[in-house]
Amino acid sequence: IYFGILDHFVRLPAWAAEIDGHLGAFLACLPVIVKVAVDVGLYEPLYDTVYMSLQALLQNQRPNLRSTLPKVLSVWSKAPFYWGIADTVNFAFVSTRLRPLYNAVASIPWSMYLSQTANV
Repeated sequence: IYFGILDHFVRLPAWAAEIDGHLGAFLACLPVIVKVAVDVGLYEPLYDTVYMSLQALLQNQRPNLRSTLPKVLSVWSKAPFYWGIADTVNFAFVSTRLRPLYNAVASIPWSMYLSQTANV
């Protein structure tokens, strides 16, 4: 659903496809850039915060801002490097139908990193 919503709302206008040259090439890349920015800038910070908080709850700990905030900020600082590349490949080359599968596979090493960071 998430990828379908992004594809529905973030599209290249029909008039932009007719522009040639460097501007046309930039406009053709713009939907991918916007989708990556939305995913890395909005979805990822929310997901990481919820993940870290749930890890604390599952360990019978009350989420503590003092101990959780440095972990979340550390993860946030690394997320754009990982997800920027993964999302660019996803949105530029993977069909909408296969994006959840690609994202699930790309999430495996990221989830391992999150788990390691949350449990330190």
